[in-house]
Amino acid sequence: MNRPILLFSLLFVSSILPLAAEVQLAEIFADNMILQRGKPVPVWGWAAPGESVQVSFADQHLSATADGEGAWKITLHPMPANDKPQALTVTGINTLTVNNVLVGDVWLCAGQSNMQAWVVGADTSGLVDSADIPTLRVFLVDVTSTDKPRQKFLQGAPGGMNEPQRDKMTQYGLKWTPSTKTAAPWFSAVTYSFGRALQKETGVPIGLITDSLGGTVAQAWTPRNALESNPALGAYLNDFHGAPTDARAPGSLYNGSVAPLAPFALKGIIWYQGESNADSFEDAARYRTLFPAMISAWRKSWGENLPFLFVQLPAFGPILPDPSDAPWAWLRESQLLTLQRTAGTGMAVVIDTGSTTNLHPPTKLTIGSRLAQTALALVYQKPGEPSCPIYQKMRVQGDKIEVRFSHVGSGLTSKEVSCDDGKNHVPDDPLRGFAICGADQKFVWAAAKITGKDTISVSSPLVPSPVAVRYAWAAFPACNLYSVEGLPASPFRTDDYKPPHP
Repeated sequence: MNRPILLFSLLFVSSILPLAAEVQLAEIFADNMILQRGKPVPVWGWAAPGESVQVSFADQHLSATADGEGAWKITLHPMPANDKPQALTVTGINTLTVNNVLVGDVWLCAGQSNMQAWVVGADTSGLVDSADIPTLRVFLVDVTSTDKPRQKFLQGAPGGMNEPQRDKMTQYGLKWTPSTKTAAPWFSAVTYSFGRALQKETGVPIGLITDSLGGTVAQAWTPRNALESNPALGAYLNDFHGAPTDARAPGSLYNGSVAPLAPFALKGIIWYQGESNADSFEDAARYRTLFPAMISAWRKSWGENLPFLFVQLPAFGPILPDPSDAPWAWLRESQLLTLQRTAGTGMAVVIDTGSTTNLHPPTKLTIGSRLAQTALALVYQKPGEPSCPIYQKMRVQGDKIEVRFSHVGSGLTSKEVSCDDGKNHVPDDPLRGFAICGADQKFVWAAAKITGKDTISVSSPLVPSPVAVRYAWAAFPACNLYSVEGLPASPFRTDDYKPPHP
């Protein structure tokens, strides 16, 4: 090699070495962030292999050495909530400073379009005038799909946000944004109403990581190894034939949009998804296996059994005159079974917030508030029921069936509910939405009467020997059973009949 080329090569190498050796932080660690109170807080990033890294925050001074691939991690000791801004510094060959850091509770908020939908156009729009809340902050993930789990976010990858959303991402994405009148309209409506309710009740800073994308399926949010290890979920792998970076590819959204967040310390997770898994009876029923597997896999990624709260699907579609069946009803049952079989979960029932024509109803304030109510009771141990009325058991009494419920609060009641088609389908009395059948499995509408604090009697003169009851079992059920506290009862069925085939 001649001297000029050698000199150029040396200069080139020397120019890139400092960049390669500079200490880096994972993207979640950024100005205005909120760290989780009351538990160990991992802080991680990258540097040159073998480089010593020091991290300082809130009188804690810890150090780590980057491993052979340049990865490093320290863990801050548990801290109390603190709404006074502090700085987190990371020092290696260079120094990074993260400013205006608070300590409070951080929630990961994930799902599809109804979780993604903005405050603009939702029933939360009235909250914008009071949106200057410096202790409520949002980190908006640019959701992307990749073929392998990533340590860093890949912005703009296939399956990411559309162009109008990307315009907002340039302002609010991949950084922590305090709630203001200007920023709040572009926050997730469900996430925002949930966070505001928590901040008001707890008085501590609240961080919200919004990680959602419209039209996505739960299997794309589930790690492939979780699907591969469960024979009942193998069909998701066998039936998909697209490119592995497609947003519907099994594991792809977990790889690109969830894996880079772990193990960031969280208070819990909220989830609003299911519409895209309710296209068929088969998929809706299989969700009862898929959804718990996804929850378990996410908890494994974080190394702890994080509280996992979710929204049961609302009503959607035409109101039919006779008892009917629909994949959405089976998907709701899959969500109910997940609640009953998976510890540390909570479910917000929103069967009364849907629309006959709009897949994205504007009733996000109610949904976020009910998620917050579940969180306050289940996670924060505040007074109140952590759940709505849930079917518990039944018994046949001659020509009637008695149905018993749990989580009834002060008792059961009916409630007048109007629909967005301009009609009042369910007057105060009697109860509506109940169907009953005999051994022929043919359901007919039934009369239902509240007979006790937690019991209802169901009957029909058309079914003298009843064997099973269903409630709110339709895509859009006309139903009106509530607790006295105003929480709607979850749809349910007492039978174990198989779903119909196409």
